[in-house]
Amino acid sequence: MTKVVLIYGTGSGNTERVANGIIEGIEAAGADAVLKKYDGEFVDLSDADAVLVGSPTYNTKPMPFINSIFDGEQGDQFDGKIGAAFGSFGRDGKAVQIITEKMKGRSMNVIDPGMAVFTRPDEENLEKCRKFGESLVDKIKGL
Repeated sequence: MTKVVLIYGTGSGNTERVANGIIEGIEAAGADAVLKKYDGEFVDLSDADAVLVGSPTYNTKPMPFINSIFDGEQGDQFDGKIGAAFGSFGRDGKAVQIITEKMKGRSMNVIDPGMAVFTRPDEENLEKCRKFGESLVDKIKGL
């Protein structure tokens, strides 16, 4: 079965809501999803078919510790995997763009664009997150 790991950082909980919406879509499409709030500890990605990384945008950037996930031994696990970025934002969605570029730098097969949601996701935006999760699984199975 296809396994997708979602790693994220959040401040106000908005990015976590985005992640949960994406997970609903992934599971509806018949794949397994694992949600991991990143705290700087090593996350084993060896059995993941795809990895999604999420962050809110703070001062036009992802959370600093989310940037560091692509470094060292942790970052080496991203090489060659399928990936996508997600997050929430108040002024711009640059965190998703920056994470996408970091994924491409790790030679990931990136699904671009990722999912960026303005402020706190309402039901309409959560439905977009679900559809993103479903389409992600379709793309993974098609590769």
